[in-house]
Amino acid sequence: MILLTILWCLCVLAKFSSENETIVFSRGEAGYYCIRIPSLLTTFRGTLLAFGEARMFNCHDDTQIDIVFKRSLDNGMTWSNLQIMYRDNASGENFNWVGNFAPIQLKTNQRILVPFCKNNLILMQVYSDDDGLTFSQPQIIFNVTKPNWKWVALGPPSGLALQSNRILIPGDYSTVENIRAGSFSVGFVMLNDFDGQVDKWYLGGEYRLDDYFPNEGQAVELLPRANSIFINARSYSTKRIGAYSDDGGITFKRVVLLNTLIQPLHGCEGSTIYDSKSNQLFYSGLAETSIIRANLSLHISTDNGESWSYIKSICLGPSGYSSLTLMHNQSIGVLYEKGSIIGVPDSLTFSIVYNQTEKNIDVSSSMNSDFNFKTFK
Repeated sequence: MILLTILWCLCVLAKFSSENETIVFSRGEAGYYCIRIPSLLTTFRGTLLAFGEARMFNCHDDTQIDIVFKRSLDNGMTWSNLQIMYRDNASGENFNWVGNFAPIQLKTNQRILVPFCKNNLILMQVYSDDDGLTFSQPQIIFNVTKPNWKWVALGPPSGLALQSNRILIPGDYSTVENIRAGSFSVGFVMLNDFDGQVDKWYLGGEYRLDDYFPNEGQAVELLPRANSIFINARSYSTKRIGAYSDDGGITFKRVVLLNTLIQPLHGCEGSTIYDSKSNQLFYSGLAETSIIRANLSLHISTDNGESWSYIKSICLGPSGYSSLTLMHNQSIGVLYEKGSIIGVPDSLTFSIVYNQTEKNIDVSSSMNSDFNFKTFK
C-alpha cells in the first residue's frame, strides 16, 4: 500500500513541468520504442547538440539501437529533426547494440569527437568538422581494451578536453564473465594527446573503492590547477564515488565516497560540470535512496567535489539519466529522462535549470526552501 501511494504521488508530480522545458526526443518518435541515455553538448559556436540511444523494439540496454542526435541554434527553444549518427548494419537475430557515448569538442581544431561502444566490447568513434551537421564513418579504437575485459562502457554523458589539450574519456570495465556492469567493475579513463587520432588512444588510470564498484561517471578539470581531475561516478549502492587525479588521469591516488550525495539503490547515472568563472561544480542526479528512480535534482559544490549542497528539484516525478551543459549565455541546461511511470521515459526533455540571476543563491537556505521529496516517505 505504501509503494502504491508513492507511485501515485510520483504520477501526480510528473504532470507538473518546470519552466522553459522543451521535449527534444519523444517515445515512439521515428518509430523507436523509446529514446534513452541523454548527452548534451554546447559547441564553440553556441549550438546545442543532443544525443540519445534510440531503441528499436523495447527499452532494454541490449536491444537494437541507433545513436541519434538533434541540434538547437536558439539555446534549446527549438530543435532540428532527428538524425542518425550511427546505425549498425546487422539486424534481426544478429543485431548489435551500440551506445555509451561520450561526446567532446576539441579545442585545437573544433572537431566534435564522439567515442562510443559496440556490444559493450568494442570501442569506436565518429567525428564532425561542421558543428554537428554531419558525422564521419566509424573508426575502431584498438589501443585501450584488454583481452580479459568482458564488458566495457564509456561515459555517459560526456568526455573532457583538458587545458593541455589532452582528451579524457571516463569508462568502466569488468573482467567477470556475464557481468554486464556494476558488480566487480573498475573505473578507468582513456586518454589521447593527439587530437583524437584513432591510433593514439591509450589506457590511463584506473580506480575503485572497496566494494563500491564504479560505473558511469563524468570528469571535470579543477582549474586553475592544470591536470587536476575529479570524476563523479555511479556505484551500485546509495552513495556515489569521487576519484581524484593530479596528473591528468594517468593515476588516481585518491578515491572517496561522496557522502553528501545520494542516489537510488543500485545507483543511477548523473552529470557533473565545472564553471570556471565561479569555481563551482554542478551535479544533476536522483535525490532518492529507494529503488525508485525519481526526483532529479541539482546540487552545487564549492570545494572541488568534497561536499555538495542541494539547490533545487528539476523533476520531482519519474526521471533518470541526465546531462548538464554550460551554455554560452552562462545558463546551465540539462537534458534528462522524464516519464509518467517508473522505468520507461516518455521523453528526453531539455530545461534551463540555473542562470545568472541565481549565481548568488544562498545555498544553505535553498536546502530548506525547496520541496523535499523525502516527505513522501
